Amino acid sequence: MDLVAGWMQALFAGLLNMALAAAVGVAVLQAAVSSTASSVRLAGMARRACVLLGIGLAAYLCAGTVAMTETRITGLPAALWLVLTQSHFGAMIWVALTAWIMLMVATVSSAWQIRDGLFGVGLIGFALARAATGHAADQGFVSFSVLI
Repeated sequence: MDLVAGWMQALFAGLLNMALAAAVGVAVLQAAVSSTASSVRLAGMARRACVLLGIGLAAYLCAGTVAMTETRITGLPAALWLVLTQSHFGAMIWVALTAWIMLMVATVSSAWQIRDGLFGVGLIGFALARAATGHAADQGFVSFSVLI
């Protein structure tokens, strides 16, 4: 239990933060790049960053659930549903999942205006949900700490 609470939760939170930073970096570079070859390369990088976001989100949910409920691996499915439906952490995971789906759709979309807008909204939603799953949300979901 100490391994999950002490190391794994922080490790997967760090993975989420790094993947989110990579996705934001790609979005910023995408706006500045005009060549087609660079744009295609950045689209591939965005896709990989979004895949890492999905993997990190799933791992962070599992580690957070084990840390909060002190369950064993055999009881993880029931504990996951309990956390997803009965906690603020779970509600923010749903928001992050919705934002992640938007990001993934944006990485495979071919319409430039729709893709860029969807990717931007997905990034903002994921970043907000990520901030609200941590202790920044202790003052509430809509607080100055979460916005920072």
